[in-house]
Amino acid sequence: MARDFFPNENPIGKRFSIIGQTDQPIEIVGVVKDAKYRTLRERTPRTFYLPFFQQLGNSDTTFELRTYIQPAGLAETIRRAALELDPKLQIIGLRMMNDVVDRTLTQERFVAQLAGFFSLFALLLAAIGLYGVMSYTVTHRVSEIGIRMALGAQAGDVVKLVMRETALLVGIGIIIGLGAALVFTRLISSLLFGLTPTDPLTIVLASLLMIASAALAGFLPARRACRVDPMIALRYE
Repeated sequence: MARDFFPNENPIGKRFSIIGQTDQPIEIVGVVKDAKYRTLRERTPRTFYLPFFQQLGNSDTTFELRTYIQPAGLAETIRRAALELDPKLQIIGLRMMNDVVDRTLTQERFVAQLAGFFSLFALLLAAIGLYGVMSYTVTHRVSEIGIRMALGAQAGDVVKLVMRETALLVGIGIIIGLGAALVFTRLISSLLFGLTPTDPLTIVLASLLMIASAALAGFLPARRACRVDPMIALRYE
């Protein structure tokens, strides 16, 4: 509210009125941090706070208490204290802030769990597919590998050869995947808060996870290839 109505100036001491609710001007005595009230997805609303006894005709009031012990054990104590102040008070309910926040995150957590499941499934399929491709490639290059080893190639050279081809496939896949991700993550931007669709840390971690999975999927055929007996490989058709 301070940014919208009093940009580039100190709002302390300024006054404003609420049309249709009060003719008495309200003086600004301080500025607080932004806060959200309904969901974490909403834009920060323009908000002002009034002392309790200067409320503008609201019949319902919510008090927030900060405790230094577990708040769950204070519910009955808080209820008794409120009724001692005014026995006519109607206490609708007592909730912990963690419960309030969790309730607003139900949809996001469901989507995150669902997306996480399908992401792990897709990662498993990609790793199996890459393993199958590399195994097929190695199988059809057994003679070539045998010739290389007969001419003096070491097991490490064979592993490097297979891993180099694996890295090329993974690199192409990551480039294509990042391009698609940067386009399609815009569609889920409304479900994110505290995180941008192009968050660099998330992208780096996802890429590293894919590289690690691909390295494992490519290393197994590479290790099998380096154990081929050159004489058997030369006779392999």
